[in-house]
Amino acid sequence: MRSRFGFTLLEVMVATVVVMLAMVLGFSVLEQSRSAYVRAADGDAVDADLRELFRLMAEDASSMSGRAGWRHRVSEGHWAADEVSWQFLRPAAAQSPDAWIGDCCVVRYRLSDQLVNGRVVRCLMRSVMDSGQWREREVSGVCDWPADQPEEMVAEGVVSFRVQPVVWNAESGWSPCPDGDRMAVAMRVEVVAASRPIRQRLRSAQDWDASLLLRDPERVETHPDLVLSQALLKWGGGDGR
Repeated sequence: MRSRFGFTLLEVMVATVVVMLAMVLGFSVLEQSRSAYVRAADGDAVDADLRELFRLMAEDASSMSGRAGWRHRVSEGHWAADEVSWQFLRPAAAQSPDAWIGDCCVVRYRLSDQLVNGRVVRCLMRSVMDSGQWREREVSGVCDWPADQPEEMVAEGVVSFRVQPVVWNAESGWSPCPDGDRMAVAMRVEVVAASRPIRQRLRSAQDWDASLLLRDPERVETHPDLVLSQALLKWGGGDGR
């Protein structure tokens, strides 16, 4: 009986294929784990940005002064792009010395396409008219916001911005105002933001309006690269719950 030493060519080839398949499977699992970690970390960063946004809006809303400066423009596009402004109290130290005549100022939030690193990015912008500037326009009957009014970016990569004035009802809780905005004591704010990887693929205003990457607004809660966040902001002096 003759002894066998070593392996045949066929055995070596089979072993090599098995090892290669195991390596491919291992790399695939590692890549999926890395992608999941990156997506989770990015989602946490977007959540933190939106929490800071709601903190700023809540601060502006808490010092709301009457309804004189309240303006709410509802969008009718594929994604919500509301525009809202209201009168609020701002100390003299926070205003321009040349435009100060009192504490009543007006703040506005709206979506705007900004050029960031050569790409169009949809951002939520905040701007403030100081008391003297607002009073001058109010007396002259001009309601439109100045086209050259400075703005600051308060949230980047915002796909949708929706504002709904609400009133407290003992039976149904916070509900949309039956008579429009006049009786509202708070507003429900809904923001949908895109993760950083998907922002890299949205390069134009048309992409942000209706890209297939974003799918439909009705499916936002199941979209892996979109973050939906909501907040209820009470207006200063409101008699809500």
